[in-house]
Amino acid sequence: MVQVYTGKVRKIKGAKVLKNYKGKTVLAFSPHSDDLSICAGGFLFRLAKENKVIPVLGFTGWRGVSKKVAKKNAIALREKEMKKEAKVLGMEKPVYMGLDSYDKDTAKNRRKDKQAVKDVITKVQPDVILVPSRADTQPRHKLLTDFVVKALKNTDKEVTMVYYETPWSLFEADQINLLVPLSKEVKEKKMKGVKSHKSQLVRNDFIKISKAMLEHRALVLPEQLIGGFGSKLSLGSWMEVFSFETVKRTK
Repeated sequence: MVQVYTGKVRKIKGAKVLKNYKGKTVLAFSPHSDDLSICAGGFLFRLAKENKVIPVLGFTGWRGVSKKVAKKNAIALREKEMKKEAKVLGMEKPVYMGLDSYDKDTAKNRRKDKQAVKDVITKVQPDVILVPSRADTQPRHKLLTDFVVKALKNTDKEVTMVYYETPWSLFEADQINLLVPLSKEVKEKKMKGVKSHKSQLVRNDFIKISKAMLEHRALVLPEQLIGGFGSKLSLGSWMEVFSFETVKRTK
């Protein structure tokens, strides 16, 4: 069943409103500092109005900054940009993990990083976790999600896993079970979050990429997943999409 997150009760044929995201603790894992706003900024802004949303930066991402900037300064810059993004989207202050496997991808560092991720989850005890798609082809995205999924096998609280698509790995239609329509206000907040990452906009037009994703999903999926082909169902001009599941964690 495809569900639609509207923030208010609304009847939509073929879908039911997701009403249980309120008063929750949300951990939003971001492989690099700009991934959350690009991939889930609108949903996170809406969640943050009624939930405690904690952004977690997995990797420093210093290589994504101009080579003219020293590594230490590049790390500080990306963390500063993520802090600005968090404020724009109404989230808590970010947690910077600086996972070691980014600089040196060894089995030892992966074990350390997996434990570090587990420690964050155990400490926060989140109700909801956002991570990149498990099929994401970007190596660091896939690795961070793998750390989170494996960490969940060692605790016993039920959690809702929300996977987000990225520009490098869009979902197939049958993978999507959560549609999040964005109002103009929420869309603008998302874009402001994307614009917080000036160091990344120099190398790629993530503003244009984000808008294209929002508009394409809004134009195609209401017909494809809810109304049926040939229908004229519209849920607005902008939409983020996700794949979610409830996981019962067992020791």
